[in-house]
Amino acid sequence: MSQNWQILPALTDLPRAGARATTLPDLWRAIVPRSGPVPTADELARLLEGRGYDPPFVQSFYALPDALCLAEALLETRPDDSRRPLWKTLVRFFHSRFTRPASSSDSPHPGGFMIMSPVSPRLPSAVCEPPAVSPRPRIPPKSFAVYYGHQHLRKLSAYQTVVLQPQHYTPAELQWLRQQGVRVLAYMSVGEDPSPQRSAWSRRVRNPEWGTWYVKIGHAAWTAHLHSSADEYLQHFDGLMLDTLDGATMFPADRSPLLRTLRSLRQRHPKAYFLANRGFELLPEMGQYVDGVLLESFTTSWTDGYRKLLPNELHYTGEMLRRVRLSRLDVYALDYACTPQQRRAAQTRARAQGVTTFISVRELNAI
Repeated sequence: MSQNWQILPALTDLPRAGARATTLPDLWRAIVPRSGPVPTADELARLLEGRGYDPPFVQSFYALPDALCLAEALLETRPDDSRRPLWKTLVRFFHSRFTRPASSSDSPHPGGFMIMSPVSPRLPSAVCEPPAVSPRPRIPPKSFAVYYGHQHLRKLSAYQTVVLQPQHYTPAELQWLRQQGVRVLAYMSVGEDPSPQRSAWSRRVRNPEWGTWYVKIGHAAWTAHLHSSADEYLQHFDGLMLDTLDGATMFPADRSPLLRTLRSLRQRHPKAYFLANRGFELLPEMGQYVDGVLLESFTTSWTDGYRKLLPNELHYTGEMLRRVRLSRLDVYALDYACTPQQRRAAQTRARAQGVTTFISVRELNAI
């Protein structure tokens, strides 16, 4: 970019150097002790939160042309850092501090911006012209989350992909998340029915852990139910997390009907993102119909109490990771922990295997 930008943050608790900062590193050096290193963007965000600057994300941020100008200038000052956390920090810190273009008398930098507070974050579209570049979409800093609770939209907006219970959020809430750059997937059970009563497609046995009915995969009414649910969810979601695909392990005859079900869902929604939870018995054919695979209980599990997997179990999930990668599918992991030691074990193995893991509790209501 050919333009320079003047930054005058209205932070009364910063030293004078902070008020005269002309680049983002200058601002960082004004905030942190001179003897300390320049913090990362995430560290800066935490530091600002500690000083009381923690405003919510503003949905209209990308409509502010001056914000886009400033974003480009500040992000360019740290070309070696990931843009994602720096963008997040920028939104938090500057979204309510845009007022007007700096005139030549205000600043030695032609075309610069004066940043002051308090002011309204909304500006007329004619206030300034952004540089001749296309606005970049927001990319959240974290990778993946599975959350079956309610609310916490702001926390969810920190993830690139989230799996949610479709009944827990309104269309407006889902739209807001998607506008933050989040890919939102709806949970959908393929091989089990959570209804309290048996239906025509129900088998005579239930999943003892959850009380759900195992279903007769391929039953016409169940297939119609899946199609109807997918059609409804995908009006507001980007895709589906397809759960309970391990029926072929208990009912080997279900393998072909499961694959046909996945194929029919893909044919109805060719552009949706489908994430399969496990379903390893369906590989490699399943790779034609899904975009990614979730390795649930990759390193730690809640079954038989929260614990790290046994060596033979770790070998199995490692082999499944290898098989998924051979299919060239996206891969995520999901682990369960109730102690710091279990969390560290899950994180350490995930990093060693080059896979992203989300660590939660059995009910998946922690974010």
